[in-house]
Amino acid sequence: MAQFTVTIVEKPTIKAAGMKVRTSMAKSHEDCPKLWSDAFGPRMMSFPADPAYPEQSFGISVMVDEDVFDYWAVMPLAPGAAVPEGMEARDVPGGLYACISGVTLAVLGEVYSYIYMKWPGEQSEYTLDYSRPGLEAYHHDFCQTQLLDILCPVNKA
Repeated sequence: MAQFTVTIVEKPTIKAAGMKVRTSMAKSHEDCPKLWSDAFGPRMMSFPADPAYPEQSFGISVMVDEDVFDYWAVMPLAPGAAVPEGMEARDVPGGLYACISGVTLAVLGEVYSYIYMKWPGEQSEYTLDYSRPGLEAYHHDFCQTQLLDILCPVNKA
């Protein structure tokens, strides 16, 4: 398994809205991209986005059980804007996160294995926080760079 650089960042809670799919670990490599390409992605240009987070979007993973999870594709919602029809409100939770930046989709599985399974045992300053969901942060230039950040919720030990 490759070694990845982990930094600790603090993020604010962001009011957001989007769409979700319930999927499994085995089907997530099909279901999650399809949510972006077929459902949420085509609506992003008309989304009432928060100008404080220009062209930023997030994937939010909320575990249901050991194998099943809800995956949300969301964007920050402009202050005072209504949740678009066919979407639901879903905040991007704030707090401390262990972050691996500059991740490509090709190594996404390795990154998740590292940050949730290997990294916790390599350090003692932080513990995983299973009460908050994990995040994928897509930047405004994702379509050009294909780079995203993976954020794993943590607490100070």
